[in-house]
Amino acid sequence: MSALSFSFQLFFIGVVITLLLMTLAFSRSLLENVLLLSIGTMIFYLPGKYYTFQVASSDQYWFPQLNFGLFESYGLNSADILSVWVMILSIGTLVFNWNLIITRFTSLGSGTQKAVVWGVASFVTWILYIFWAFLSANQISFNSVFSGMLLIQQLKMPVVFGSLFLLLVKHSSLPATLKHLVTAMIFFEVIIGLTQAVQITTITTQTNQQLPLEESMLIRRPTGTFFHSNQYAFVLLLLLLVSINTDNTSWRVPTLLLAVFGIVLSQSRVVWLLLVVWIGLEFWRWRWHGTPLFKEVLEWLVQRPRLSAYLAASVVAATIIVIPRLVGSIHFFSEFGGGTLRLQMLKEGLLVLQQAPLLGFGLGTNVYQMFKLFPDGYISFFPFAIHNAFLQNSIEVGVVGMLLFFLPVYFLLRQSSLFGPSFYSWFAAMSILGYYSFHPASGHFEYGFVGLVLMTCWLRLAYDKEIK
Repeated sequence: MSALSFSFQLFFIGVVITLLLMTLAFSRSLLENVLLLSIGTMIFYLPGKYYTFQVASSDQYWFPQLNFGLFESYGLNSADILSVWVMILSIGTLVFNWNLIITRFTSLGSGTQKAVVWGVASFVTWILYIFWAFLSANQISFNSVFSGMLLIQQLKMPVVFGSLFLLLVKHSSLPATLKHLVTAMIFFEVIIGLTQAVQITTITTQTNQQLPLEESMLIRRPTGTFFHSNQYAFVLLLLLLVSINTDNTSWRVPTLLLAVFGIVLSQSRVVWLLLVVWIGLEFWRWRWHGTPLFKEVLEWLVQRPRLSAYLAASVVAATIIVIPRLVGSIHFFSEFGGGTLRLQMLKEGLLVLQQAPLLGFGLGTNVYQMFKLFPDGYISFFPFAIHNAFLQNSIEVGVVGMLLFFLPVYFLLRQSSLFGPSFYSWFAAMSILGYYSFHPASGHFEYGFVGLVLMTCWLRLAYDKEIK
C-alpha cells in the first residue's frame, strides 16, 4: 500500500470518526449527520467495485497509451450510497415536519421568502433534469445500465441542494459543522496536491517522459483525489466559495490562501482566469465600495509579518509554475494544441447533436457516439468527452436536458448582482458557466459540489435580502 493511498484512507477514517463524534455532541438530526458524511466522502470518487466494458479495441485508436483498447467502467462509491440514504431521510423529514416547515417559511421576511421560492424552483428544475436524463438513459443509451449508474451518481447534486435547503428552513440555519468540514476538505486536497506535484515531477524527470508542448512544464500538474487537474482546481474553487459564504471565523483567510495555492498548483488556465477576475473584482469592490474581504486579508497578513514574508516568497516561487504555463499557451492553437482540438470538438459535436437533439444519446455516451460517427475525428487521438459542457450535455441528454441542468445557475445569476453583498453568488454562477464553457461536465465528480455551492449561495442571498 502506497503512502498516498494510506493518506486517503486515513483521512476518510478521520472524517467518519469526527462526524460520528459530532453526531453525539452537536447533532440536531440523523439527516444532518448522514448528509455531512455524504459531503465529506464526495472527494473520494472511486467505487469499491468496478463493472467494466470495452468501447473500442486498441486497433481502432491512434492514441498510443490505449494498448488494450478503450474501456468504460461504473460503480457506486460511498457518497453515492449515502446520498440515496439522505434522499430517503429528506422525504421522511419533509412528510413528518411539513407543518413546522410551512410555519417557519411564513415567518420569514418577504425578501427571504423570495430567495427560498427561487431555491425551490432550482431544486424542482434539477429533479426534472434527473427525470429527463433517466428517460434518455432508458430509451436511447447504448448501455442503459451504464447511463443509469451515472444518473444515480448525479443525484448528489439535487440531494445535497435539497436536503441543505430543508435543514435551513427547518432549523433556520445550516449545520454548524459544515464550514469546518469544508475547511478540512480544502486543507486535505491542497496537501495531497502538493505531495503529488513533487512525486510526479520527480518521476517524470527521472524517466524523461515526453509530453505535448502545451503540457511540458517544469512542475507537473496534481489531480488531488480527482481524475484530472482541471476538476481538482474547479472543486477547490467551489469549496472556497462555500467557505466564504458560510465561514466568518479566523479560519476564513488561511483557508482562502491555501485554496488559492492549490489552484495555482493545478495549472488550470480557466480556473486561473476566474481567480484573476475574482481578485480584480475584490480589489475594485474594496477600493470603491469598501467591501470587507480584501481588507480582511490585508489586515490578517499585516498582523503576521513573518508569515507574510513566506507568502511573498511563495508568490515569487509561483512564477516557476505560472510563467512556463502561460508561455506554453502560445501552442494553444497549434496543430495539437488545446484550442485547435476544441474547435474540432465543436465542429464534430454539432453534427452529432443533429442526430438526437431532443433526448440525446444517454449519460456517458459522448465518447462512444463521437467514435461511432467520426472514427477518424478528434476521438481517434484524444478519446475524451467534448470540452464544452453545454454541447456535451446536449449530446448526452438533449437540448432540453442541458437547459434544465443550467437553469438553476441562471436563476442564481438573475437574483444576484456584481454589486453589493450578493457578489459571491453572482461570481459562483459565472464561475460555473465559465468553467463549463471550456471543460466537460463529469457529474459523478463535480455535481455534488455544484449543488453545495449553489445552496450556500441561496442562503447568502436569502440573508442579504432579509437585511436590506
